[in-house]
Amino acid sequence: MGLMLLCRRMPSSGATTFTSVASSPTGHPPPASSASISVPFAPTKSTSLLHEFSIPTAEIHLLWPPHHHRDLLSPPTISRSRPHAQPSHHGCSPSLTDAHFPFGHLHQMAALKIFSVMLVAFILLNAQETNGALSARTWREIYKANRNGPYLGLVIPNLFEMNPLLQSSSFTSTKLTIDLDGRRFRFGTVGEKKVILVMTGLGMINAGITTQLLLSLFKIEGVVHYGIAGNANPSLNIGDVTIPQYWSHAGLWSWQRYGQGPEDELALESNGDYTRKYGYLKFANYTVNVTHGSSHDNLLNNIWYQPEEVFPVDGTPEERQHAFWVAVDSHYFNISKKLEVLKLEGCINSTTCLSETPKVTTVKRGTSASIYLDNAAYRSFIYNKFKVSPVDMESASVALICLEQKVPFIIIRALSDLAGGGSAQSNEASTFTSLAANNSVKVVVEFIKLL
Repeated sequence: MGLMLLCRRMPSSGATTFTSVASSPTGHPPPASSASISVPFAPTKSTSLLHEFSIPTAEIHLLWPPHHHRDLLSPPTISRSRPHAQPSHHGCSPSLTDAHFPFGHLHQMAALKIFSVMLVAFILLNAQETNGALSARTWREIYKANRNGPYLGLVIPNLFEMNPLLQSSSFTSTKLTIDLDGRRFRFGTVGEKKVILVMTGLGMINAGITTQLLLSLFKIEGVVHYGIAGNANPSLNIGDVTIPQYWSHAGLWSWQRYGQGPEDELALESNGDYTRKYGYLKFANYTVNVTHGSSHDNLLNNIWYQPEEVFPVDGTPEERQHAFWVAVDSHYFNISKKLEVLKLEGCINSTTCLSETPKVTTVKRGTSASIYLDNAAYRSFIYNKFKVSPVDMESASVALICLEQKVPFIIIRALSDLAGGGSAQSNEASTFTSLAANNSVKVVVEFIKLL
């Protein structure tokens, strides 16, 4: 008589179940007692190596929990259970006989213990982060961290914007960091508020991915996104810290074919995919070296600004909604108005100072795109078209993710340059970036203290 371990993957639950039964020469399992052991397991490529083979009677459940609050590293448990009928095969390899498996003649429970140790060792050695899968160790760290939550998530584009906060006396690190998918989540406090700091990297995609990871993995009560930005508003100055009420993504376009104009329907407009609601940029209006008043054209024609498709967490799956202007949390925004009395730094050293003393100001609108704006003509256009103040490369992405996930957020951006509106020789972005970053951190710290 042999003993056989059958593997079965349950599509509905995501569990991989290994069940052993005693086998007779006829292939029918005789009645016998069985035992079960449950161990945590994060599936990796190595999972495919575990198929079907003979062991003492046992049932092994390897569970991949759908929620990160499960304690994945709880100790294995062994329990007695009633006999099981032989399970059906679901893509498992043929079983081995006693001749193939050395445990066939060992005492049943002794063999079970030996196999359990081997299996746990195998799992721990192979439970690595592969292709985005989380290791058991990482899940345990996340679980422990969430037991101490909720946290305020601080989402920051770059290290030079994060470092002033890390070095601030207002920030106290708990020494806990969790590294995942190229991101490092740093835990600490600002004042009495528990926070998680994470750097996104440049651009809309990086910001969106990082914000979604933060909200999906950790217990987050709200998000503060901060950093530097270009200034499109001629009434504001370098060094000012802006807090917009609304954000848009200005880099999603429908590019109209040459020969068509504002009166012509866009491709797929009738399907609801695209719209002419938010206006367009006509390239011909920016043609140079033509006689004033003469007619001219441009093969690039027009681009029409489009809203984003959003899928709210509490909405119907795969049923899209549209959003162009995304509002920050009204409670956060009202609190931020109290910061307009803050005094900010205006000098980078004893000899280099701004001509105007920087200030904190709440503004109506900001906009983002994965484009570094350093062009006077487009700066003028985007301000006149949408009346935006800060222009950057990440904020709208953070706003859209928070909108979908129903998480309150606010965005604070310090103006480091004129987005191409200054002289070519001024090089204000390189000169005042550190000052703007420091001012943004000062405002963020004071905002958190008001929560």
